[in-house]
Amino acid sequence: MNWIESINLKLTESSDASKIRNVFKEVKTRLLSQDQKTRVKLYRSTRSINDWSIHLLREFSDLEPEKTEIGQNVANIVSSFGDVDHAIWRKAG
Repeated sequence: MNWIESINLKLTESSDASKIRNVFKEVKTRLLSQDQKTRVKLYRSTRSINDWSIHLLREFSDLEPEKTEIGQNVANIVSSFGDVDHAIWRKAG
């Protein structure tokens, strides 16, 4: 089963973009050392410089799709920079 954990963020201040990149780098480093089944990607909106999304991708997992500990930690950290939407998406086909 494939699923994505997305942490979408609307920054309050565009100057916080570098902080988001730093959080992403920390998450990526941590996942590489602890979890070989999860990949992490960072996206920025093409329409708004304040909209960001961090995706944790799991492929062929035995686990039921649910918010992970690292995803919840990331959501808590970035919530200090703006509004957060933290959700799980399951592959539909």
